[in-house]
Amino acid sequence: MLQIERRYEGASLLLRLTGAIDLGSILRLRDVAFSAIGERPSLLLLDLRSVSHIEIAGINTLVTIARVARLVKVCCVVLPSEELRGTLTRTGLWRLLPFEQDEQEPVAEDPTARIAPASSVPGESASPVVAGEGKVASSS
Repeated sequence: MLQIERRYEGASLLLRLTGAIDLGSILRLRDVAFSAIGERPSLLLLDLRSVSHIEIAGINTLVTIARVARLVKVCCVVLPSEELRGTLTRTGLWRLLPFEQDEQEPVAEDPTARIAPASSVPGESASPVVAGEGKVASSS
């Protein structure tokens, strides 16, 4: 069962997910995330480091959440689990789902300070990619 902890840190809203993101949990995740986006935080941070398993429907839901956030000008960044990080990198989905690239590095007081624009998908505005210190945000 997916657990979602919701907490404001200044103007940023953190959603910390624990458990599996599967067909049984994606509707709840979508509803909680869309509600959070509606509050218009300066940053929506999806912490997935405690997610034990994610199905393709879950990845699709995360991409949809990021797209909706982008449409209403809410910055959305994912802190991925190792499983999700590998999947996003191998499939190229990191271009659609902005994520923290250095999991060893703690989240900065102002995570938006490290956000750089990535290549845009035709018909959409550019999605951010977050780079760790000493790394360059890639646009390809």
